[in-house]
Formats: sequence, C-alpha cells, structure tokens
Amino acid sequence: MAEIFSRGTHVTALWGHRWYAGTVDDILDGGRAYEIAWADEETCNEVPAADVRALAVNEEPRPKKQKVQKPRADTKPPQKKRLGASPFVEKPLAPAADESEW
Repeated sequence: MAEIFSRGTHVTALWGHRWYAGTVDDILDGGRAYEIAWADEETCNEVPAADVRALAVNEEPRPKKQKVQKPRADTKPPQKKRLGASPFVEKPLAPAADESEW
C-alpha cells in the first residue's frame, strides 16, 4: 500500500520516466492520487499515489528562483569591453560579366 501524505508535504513523484521534487497540493479520491505542485515549475499534475514517495532526508526541494535586483538609478552600468580590429576583411565581389550568368 502507498504511503499517505498530507497537503504541503514535500515529496518526489514519478512523472514520465523520471522522479521530480514537488509538494502535495491536493489529495484526490481519498488518497488514490495526489495533485503535485512541481518544485521547479508553476504547474500541477495528478499523480497516482503509487508513484509518490517521501522526499529523502538528504534531499531538499529546490529553492524557488530568486528575483534579481535591478541596479539602482544612481549606479553606473559596467563599461563595455572594446574589441580590437576584426581579422576578417570584406572584399567586394567582381561584377558579373553577363547578367545571364545569374
């Protein structure tokens, strides 16, 4: 028999052929299945109870993505690095002798 989890429990769930970290968002049909909120996405999927297991002690759910703070208006942007002259030189093509060659 599958283990019983409550809402908010951090678990790993089999989706396709891989196990992913997530959180139990809802219990369906008295524990027949769980609605899993995936740790690295903002989506949920129904997963059969047999395909859900407790998060191992040494595992931790991935932290949510941190917002990157925008630079303040009083700070200067970093200087762009100037590149040297290109080793590639474009040479003009000779005109076609006859337009019928096109």
